[in-house]
Amino acid sequence: ADDDDPLPDDFVEPPEQHLTAPADPDELLKLTHAYAGQVTVIDECLAVIMAAIDSRASDAPPLVIVTSPRGYPLGEHGRIGLCDAALYGELLQVPLFIRDADTAHVMSRSQSLVQ
Repeated sequence: ADDDDPLPDDFVEPPEQHLTAPADPDELLKLTHAYAGQVTVIDECLAVIMAAIDSRASDAPPLVIVTSPRGYPLGEHGRIGLCDAALYGELLQVPLFIRDADTAHVMSRSQSLVQ
């Protein structure tokens, strides 16, 4: 981080707003950093959950699927958060993690609309 970068916010609820003017790049950077922090927390929580599942797994590892109800706009199209019902890609593209016993596609990423 640079000396002139903004300090992080201390908000608990995710921000939701329309941007009426071009967004301040420092404000968008602050939101992006907060979002990245939350993604990191979720990643750590998933690691704990997966370790707990693995510790109880029987002969066949269980199928684990994790997804999200929506994406989260970070200033694209003048929107931050879920401020309206506009269906842009950043709201429609959601993560989908699938873990099963088949290791043929481990760590793969697909650009397909539907698998």
